[in-house]
Amino acid sequence: MSDLDDEIRRALVVSLIALLALGGGYAPAAFAQCGQTITVNPTGSPVAGPPPLVIGDSVLYDAAKVLAADGFAVNAMVCRQMSQGIALLEAKAGSLPHLVVVELGTNGPVTRADIEQLLAILGPSRILALVTPHNGVAPEADTVIRDAGGEYPGHVGVLDWDRDSATHPGWFAPDGVHLGGSAGINAFAQLIETTLSYADASSTPAAHSTQSTTSTTATTTQHPPPSTTTVISPSTTTKQQHPSPKPRLGRLTVSPTGLSDSIRRAEISVSATLLAVLSARVHALW
Repeated sequence: MSDLDDEIRRALVVSLIALLALGGGYAPAAFAQCGQTITVNPTGSPVAGPPPLVIGDSVLYDAAKVLAADGFAVNAMVCRQMSQGIALLEAKAGSLPHLVVVELGTNGPVTRADIEQLLAILGPSRILALVTPHNGVAPEADTVIRDAGGEYPGHVGVLDWDRDSATHPGWFAPDGVHLGGSAGINAFAQLIETTLSYADASSTPAAHSTQSTTSTTATTTQHPPPSTTTVISPSTTTKQQHPSPKPRLGRLTVSPTGLSDSIRRAEISVSATLLAVLSARVHALW
């Protein structure tokens, strides 16, 4: 191998390291290998007892540290199937918190039997929140999850990531599945954070009420079951500060968050492309 090839190889390796640093110190989940797992525990729990738990696949992977900072225990595994998520919760059955969020279905089907099995593991006193996958391999998974929200009001909450993110392509990596930079990570995390008011074991859907104000009157309404919809006004959402969790589960609408995020998304997209090209070149030289 020539000295020129050695120099090119060294330069490419340095470039790869720089690109990884640009992406936050690690390769995006889209480039991670099946089975790669991240487990992050919060520094403190927002409730007495164990903190709320989120389990999921590679979509959750990149948002794990953000959610842990907000009080969630997070376990994300690349390529995780629903059956593997069920097995994980079964293993933790004796120590599960009041609130469990499941973000699965990207890599395989979700059936009604799966959801019934999750509910059996959690028992009647816990809350199960299910995130609809976006562009997963089994599109019917979204319908199954939405139907479960209506079938088990008060026990199953639907966080409709698929519907909320449909008009925000900038939230995604080039593959249209994984989160693409800070805008996507923040929007995804904010959606899950709407469940925090259910994390306390004394908290049940029927125990809550919310104030709704019109232009002329203020009324008190009963808190809806977790399968209803929550919409956060874009004007109240910023990149740096999450909106206060609302006392209901449901959908969240978040607007893009300015020029800095647009630049960041462009950096991540270009970095991902260059990473693939440079990786191939390094492999060829070796």
